[in-house]
Amino acid sequence: MSLFHGAHSTITCVAVSNFIYFYTFHGLKQILVGPNAKQSASKDLVFACLSGALNVFVTNPLWVVNSKLKMQGRGTADLQGRRDGSGGPLKIKFKGLLDGLIKMVQSDGCAALWNGLAASLMLVSNPAIKFTVYEYLKRQVLKRQLSSTSLSALPAFVLGVLASSVATVATYPLQVVQVKLRHGHGYSNLSPNANTAKLFIYMIRNFGIGSLYRGLDGKLVQSLIAAGFMFLSYEKISALIFALFGLRKAIKSA
Repeated sequence: MSLFHGAHSTITCVAVSNFIYFYTFHGLKQILVGPNAKQSASKDLVFACLSGALNVFVTNPLWVVNSKLKMQGRGTADLQGRRDGSGGPLKIKFKGLLDGLIKMVQSDGCAALWNGLAASLMLVSNPAIKFTVYEYLKRQVLKRQLSSTSLSALPAFVLGVLASSVATVATYPLQVVQVKLRHGHGYSNLSPNANTAKLFIYMIRNFGIGSLYRGLDGKLVQSLIAAGFMFLSYEKISALIFALFGLRKAIKSA
């Protein structure tokens, strides 16, 4: 069961994050360009970046607590810069996301909930690249399916996997640094408050560029499967919502 530590909190974080991201993405498109505007990769990239930035600011505290829940095992987390009676890191047991948020604020202050924010903002490029590549590939596929305005399950899954693979490989070093900033890098000869740039330089100088890609294979497997199902669900849910709104408009105009 140790492989599923933090699973509940991760599901909560993903649900909140995806809701904010996709709702903001489509909201901005509706407000700024309208429903009938011509689509383009550049517009998708701009809206994806804006949506991602808002998502990061809102959900970063949830992901910080989630990282501690997963990496410390059975909800035991190091408190930033705190020591117990023996001089070791002071540990505290988080019962869940809400409990972790409260205890971190009480112990480390609100600022601790935004650890790794700079790396997270740079990682806005991950969903931005992923969503932009997906939308581009989707348009190319739909051009060849003149009778359809949405993707079926298999194409949506495959395009989600392709888009995620591009985004994951491009941004993986940032993800490695982000996790270390959120959880604590653990390097004794580097300041615990080192920023993103300093941690990047330290890792490259001491461990080589390869250290920024450790665990990429596992991350690819996890990301590709998750992205495939995410975009598959996204297409089906979007089609359902648009169909419901279309039905309501038809009823009102009748």
